Amino acid sequence: MGIRSQGDPTQSYDDVFADTGKGAGVVVPPSATSPLDATGGTKSTPGDGYVYHHFASSGSLVVNSGSAEVDYIIVGGGGGGGWDRGGGGGGGAFVPGTIPKPHVTTAGAGTFPVSIGSGGTGSTTTATRGVSGGNTSWAIPTPTSPTGLLAKGGGGGGGGPGSGNPPSPSGGAGLPSSGASSDDPFGGSGGGSEGSSWGTSNRGGGSGTYGNPGFKWGAGSGPNQPYTGGGGGGAGSGGPDNTSQSDGGNGSPNPWALPTWGDSQSFAGGGGGGGAGAGVAGPGGGAAGRSPTTPNPAPGGDDNTGGGGGGGSGGGATVNGTPGGSGVVMIRYSAT
Repeated sequence: MGIRSQGDPTQSYDDVFADTGKGAGVVVPPSATSPLDATGGTKSTPGDGYVYHHFASSGSLVVNSGSAEVDYIIVGGGGGGGWDRGGGGGGGAFVPGTIPKPHVTTAGAGTFPVSIGSGGTGSTTTATRGVSGGNTSWAIPTPTSPTGLLAKGGGGGGGGPGSGNPPSPSGGAGLPSSGASSDDPFGGSGGGSEGSSWGTSNRGGGSGTYGNPGFKWGAGSGPNQPYTGGGGGGAGSGGPDNTSQSDGGNGSPNPWALPTWGDSQSFAGGGGGGGAGAGVAGPGGGAAGRSPTTPNPAPGGDDNTGGGGGGGSGGGATVNGTPGGSGVVMIRYSAT
């Protein structure tokens, strides 16, 4: 019989205690809402109140149940460095954001693929740019992007004219001696230009919303090699594209990146231009430009940072540009 039908208060207390293990008058709270239950990438729960997923390679975030506000940063692949006093590659797009909890609830359980953009290869042939970085994507709907998120790769660095002859016509934004652009929507940073005494019209590549332009070539020093390629733009800093600088632009910090996600907490730095006075790597995974004394093969942009590759120096085996670093997807949400 129900409690309300019991006339004896003592009997009512005994019935409730027997059924629930609680004293009469004690309210049993409803179950708390479950946090987001998901798998994919490298999952970490370091005890700081968040759950993290790090995608160093392509895969999927699989949402099993629950919901939470989700923070993300998506980085495209870095551009490759250019050939022979080549420009540094531009850093990939650095795209941060938050998906509100109601929208995650609406998306519901499911599999949301992640594709990591590769770093662009460095140029190894006469008068060619480095290859632009690959695009990184995450196919989860957001309020502003119903089909998912995208971060484009950085532009490749401009390549030398080759054979001691100027390109015909010289320079120009659309020609290999100038840096390649990373265009919107979701564009990153542009590559730096090749450095030649005849390439005075060369420019760094243009940028999208999530990056900065590459730099124009910079005068260097050394016998028969007075010029150095321009640095690639980074997510944190870069051109104007007619500014002369051989160092790569700075990347952008991710304030919630875990130490296990690489040597740096900054991402999408530009590569340095190559030449006798080789440019410095942009902080955030970019590679230094090559000089005649650089060992061969030389390191490129750091993987899973979207850093740009370094430009080739010119002369001997150091003429080739180096590759950009691959992209990355970083996700976190509340653990409770």
